[in-house]
Amino acid sequence: MAKVFRENAISLLGEEHFASAGHRTGSTDMGDLSHVMPVVHPYMGGAAGGHHGADFAIADPLLAYVAPAKALALTAVDLLWDDGALAREVLRSSKPRMTKGEYLAFQRGVARREVFDAEAMDAPSPSSSPPHPTSPRWGEEKR
Repeated sequence: MAKVFRENAISLLGEEHFASAGHRTGSTDMGDLSHVMPVVHPYMGGAAGGHHGADFAIADPLLAYVAPAKALALTAVDLLWDDGALAREVLRSSKPRMTKGEYLAFQRGVARREVFDAEAMDAPSPSSSPPHPTSPRWGEEKR
């Protein structure tokens, strides 16, 4: 899918205006989806300033809005052309990292609420790590 998008973006903007960035460290919903299905998450130009910054602004509306819409529309046409032959090939050759069930189980495992209990911190716990060798054990007085 990325190859199809690349070809369409280059046809619109020219090869000199296309670059592949590889893996990025941000977290997005698209990244979540990529665990269960093939996706493409292009970043296009047309903005100035820092991402999520107060100085972020659209400097070139055609490059920021119109070019990405055209590239994505062309990609959709290519994927759906010939009764979706290319889309079926993308799906057939895709090897998702997780099944839908595995992904949902993972998300349910990390999406939990934990509440800090300050009172529990005041009481000694028998399962806590052993004290430093030079300090008395909890509940024991120095001899």
